[in-house]
Amino acid sequence: MSGKQKRFLGTPLSIEIAKTIREGQERGGEINVEPVLLSRIDVDEENPRRTGFSPGNMADPETVIGDNANLRLIWEGLQSLAASINSVGVQQPIKIYRHGDRFRVAFGERRFLASLMAGKSTIPAWILQEKPRYLRNIQYIENMQREDLSAWERILNIQAIIREYAASGAGDMTVAVLTEISGMSKSRASHYLSIVNGHEEVRELIRTGAINNIEKGGYLSRIKDDTLRRKAIKLLKEGKDIKAVDSVLQKKPPQSDNSVAGRTKLGRPRTRVNLGQTANTGLLKKIMTGIAVEGLNLPDSGSPAWKDLEAVAGHWKNFLAALERELKQGRPE
Repeated sequence: MSGKQKRFLGTPLSIEIAKTIREGQERGGEINVEPVLLSRIDVDEENPRRTGFSPGNMADPETVIGDNANLRLIWEGLQSLAASINSVGVQQPIKIYRHGDRFRVAFGERRFLASLMAGKSTIPAWILQEKPRYLRNIQYIENMQREDLSAWERILNIQAIIREYAASGAGDMTVAVLTEISGMSKSRASHYLSIVNGHEEVRELIRTGAINNIEKGGYLSRIKDDTLRRKAIKLLKEGKDIKAVDSVLQKKPPQSDNSVAGRTKLGRPRTRVNLGQTANTGLLKKIMTGIAVEGLNLPDSGSPAWKDLEAVAGHWKNFLAALERELKQGRPE
């Protein structure tokens, strides 16, 4: 595993998931490796790493592939793996779990399908007596170590984790929870959840490969306005990065004086004007000494009090109050 992948996966898996993995590795008496008839094994339809193929549709792969370039690559990979199995056999057992009187693939779907293509009748398998708890999380950990995962396959992994988490009754998936159980960073977890919970348009772009970057998918999913989102999609397809797109979306058209003056504002009407702040006591001195207000006592022009911000602030407050009183009493404005 590369250093980059290690940083992505991280180390802090949830206690329960880590315990499940450890128990699965240590219970030698409950997990056996033996050849199993391929005819007794089914693919796990809910595995987020599903190839899309199964024993029932492999006879007519073109019906499954259609115009999906990714499925064609998967099919070609299965053919290559089948040739290898014909030559040297299955080098690593798959893992299956009991499902009624049959088995389902927990890990190793490609080896299972390629063995069928190679005309084998059995496959070496680790047999788990029951479906592992937190199977989707464990599959996620194994799947994310693969470099050939597409952005859409990664989304499917996250969706499966969310469904499994919800089924456990633990509540809604959050960024904090996803970070804990997967080991990914909070920012990446945020991108994934934004995509899963966001607009279907963005997920479709990722599914078809038009958007193949999780960060871009998360950014688009957080744009609620349809018009702005489609504008952002167009800019990203043209090669703009997120920073450049965001700059374009945030840019507001210039407004004429008439449009500003005639604009209807929402919310409560303004009841007062903020006179702002200044550290220039000379400015306040000029204003207060330039307007004669009856009953207002100000320091002499050369007094050091004019350099004391606290003192000047007090005089300013008194000045405004006195001036307001005069205006109310009929002083001409």
